[in-house]
Amino acid sequence: MRFTLFRSYFAICLSTVFFINGIANDPRPLMGFSRESSAKERAIEAQFDASLKKENLREWMKRLSARPHNLGSPYDKENARISRQPVSFVGL
Repeated sequence: MRFTLFRSYFAICLSTVFFINGIANDPRPLMGFSRESSAKERAIEAQFDASLKKENLREWMKRLSARPHNLGSPYDKENARISRQPVSFVGL
């Protein structure tokens, strides 16, 4: 069971990487964007992707899954604040 779960997880991750790589190398404008704004959006997404570090992702997941955080609880509010930090530089 555990090995099957790992294989499924690995297959999903691998297909996601190929899917994202195909989207990133697509020269067509993004749906809902003009050609110019599509280029700007891709630049912002590349900047965001470059800011992600494997070590930070592991720490975020440990933090987010450390204990239950029901909607509206103080721990949920703290998780929301921490989760917002990496995307604040792009204006979100």
